Amino acid sequence: MRRIGTKYGTKTITGPFDAIVIGSGMGGLTVASLLAQQGQRVLVLEQHYTIGGCTHTFTRKRYEWDVGLHYVGDVQSPRSGLRRMFDAVTGGGVSWAPMPEIYNRIAIGDRIYEIHRGPEAYATKLAEYFPAQRAAIDAYVKLIFEVSRSARNYFAERAMPRAAGDRIYAAVSAPFRRYADRTTFDVLRELTDDPELIAVLCGNYGDYGLPPKRSSFAVQAMVARHYIFGASFPVGGPGMIARSIVPIIEQAGGAVVHSADVTEILVRDNRATGVKVAGGEEILAPRVISNAGVGVTFGRLLPSEIAERFELLPKLQAVDPAYTVAGLNIGLPRSGAAQGLPAANIWAHHSSDYDGDLERSRQDPSAPLPSHFITFPSMRDPTWDERHPDTATISMYSEIGFGRFEPWAHEPDRRRSEAYQALKDTLADQMLTQLEGYVPGIREQIDHYELSTPLTINRFLGRRQGNFMGIDHSPQRFAQRWLRPHTPVEHLYLTGQDVVTDGISGAMLGGFLCGSAILGRDLVTALGRG
Repeated sequence: MRRIGTKYGTKTITGPFDAIVIGSGMGGLTVASLLAQQGQRVLVLEQHYTIGGCTHTFTRKRYEWDVGLHYVGDVQSPRSGLRRMFDAVTGGGVSWAPMPEIYNRIAIGDRIYEIHRGPEAYATKLAEYFPAQRAAIDAYVKLIFEVSRSARNYFAERAMPRAAGDRIYAAVSAPFRRYADRTTFDVLRELTDDPELIAVLCGNYGDYGLPPKRSSFAVQAMVARHYIFGASFPVGGPGMIARSIVPIIEQAGGAVVHSADVTEILVRDNRATGVKVAGGEEILAPRVISNAGVGVTFGRLLPSEIAERFELLPKLQAVDPAYTVAGLNIGLPRSGAAQGLPAANIWAHHSSDYDGDLERSRQDPSAPLPSHFITFPSMRDPTWDERHPDTATISMYSEIGFGRFEPWAHEPDRRRSEAYQALKDTLADQMLTQLEGYVPGIREQIDHYELSTPLTINRFLGRRQGNFMGIDHSPQRFAQRWLRPHTPVEHLYLTGQDVVTDGISGAMLGGFLCGSAILGRDLVTALGRG
């Protein structure tokens, strides 16, 4: 292969490369690290000017915010499967600080429910709130472990070539699909007739995006199991993940570069042969791996004739983009301890009718915003006060439909009309009013704040509908067998959120499955043997 010397930002890259990865989010960095550890030279191309996707952080003045990793479950023990995966891809470069025993609070109207770590503590506290529902609560805890166990073989099959997977799919998928094909509400309604308890169990549905009557129970179970032993935060902030992985890729002769916008996946004789970047230059490699999401990969990056030949666009009609949010990032000029800020997240809801509240807000812009996620990043990183003395930060994310922003979707970034700014100002004011109910007097303390919208997500993550979490977790999603690392285009692979589930951990597992598919061996099970 010819040598390539193309300059992006401050990095000069020189081929040849064994693989090109599109996107430096968790799924892209994971598979790049795994391949690099097998001696492969991998080029990671990131269209944003910052590496890391939703694991990156950004700063304004003296303040720092994380954009996508707010807390992670099941990494407290070095022996846990998820911790082993993080250690494997980062070379053990990330340490984890445990969050408090109460790591989530669910607010429904003016009622507050505390979520404790540990299955027994979790169930016991819920039973204090709902004394007549102890049997239902215990049955629920047992069920989330059962469904989560069934997910292992279901997802492992996705790393196999399709022909081999066909022979075992029915057997390995049946236990998982028994619950994945049903909504969260339908399953929980069989356990309890208390709508408030159902709302509390699903109070952090923002971790996967769909309210109970629309989400697959499988994702509710997996997320609940993920956090049942508590949650942690990366010491030094989420940016430590990319900072730990990039040297591993570079030591194997690869490169990770920003400001490199891939505009097309090159295909010849039904085989991926490289990519074209903005400006027109072609970079060749025998393997292309996309972390851009199935919508962008099939709908925008592949040549249209290839997408049509393999009937890929109709497949996209079977899945919907995940939910969208407005994000309010706040900087405070005193330490969080001095202001009495908590470390626990707050999941705030207008009422216990999550589905109804969401639909009313979609239909009527004057209706209350249905739900909010409030998180305090400066209170969970033990290095914060050293890195950012006498400061604190709060991040708040409010669910809002993309339709409210469509009138400005095609206007140039940073030059949108006054009406767009007016909408942002209105939303920020509404969100601050809600925040004051949980952090009294917060308006008077603010030194800096700014609001991001789904259009911000489009700009920085290359999306079209503000869906930072990929595709939604409906029962329909888990029925799609084509959501797997292999694609109909030879030597084109998928990694990241859409391969498994959304979120940082789901994206990383997608990277492991992609690496397993490429290398022809089970990289997840191999960790247990290590």
